[in-house]
Amino acid sequence: MDQVAARRIYQERLRHLGSSGLSDEESGGPMPDLLKVPGLKKVTDNNLNGQRWEGTRSGRQVTVWRGAKWFRIGNEVRVSGPAMAVEVKGRHGQWQSAAGFASAVLAEHEPGPGTVSVQSGPDGVRIRRRISNRQYLLPEGPSIHWADLILAEQLAGTDKPETSPQG
Repeated sequence: MDQVAARRIYQERLRHLGSSGLSDEESGGPMPDLLKVPGLKKVTDNNLNGQRWEGTRSGRQVTVWRGAKWFRIGNEVRVSGPAMAVEVKGRHGQWQSAAGFASAVLAEHEPGPGTVSVQSGPDGVRIRRRISNRQYLLPEGPSIHWADLILAEQLAGTDKPETSPQG
């Protein structure tokens, strides 16, 4: 894995989410995590339950989870509140059909590694992804959950870096 490319991708995604760049987060563990996003606080960091961040961004509850289930690496992003109705899957680097504004938003975002499912509507946005270990080792693999958060916020219409204070 090209560490320079991975670091560049991390920094780009974090800046888009309103972070000033890579900075230590108080995770409570022996190793600080270099993934701090304004409005989110890490609430779980262990081998059994994965990593989980929660908080409020642009007035909406946000949850980001990354871990392993059923011998596959996965992540799930949820943004509360009403959003445009979208149901689409992505696989092998291609989105399987989407219409209207959703197609414009999805055109800006490649599906990325693994299999991704995007569902949104009046209850909010949920993006689920499963990737293999091999796909995780690609430069975009380790931070794909932050790319999914960017996409979820755009679908919810809240992709501005304005956030509420961490609590």
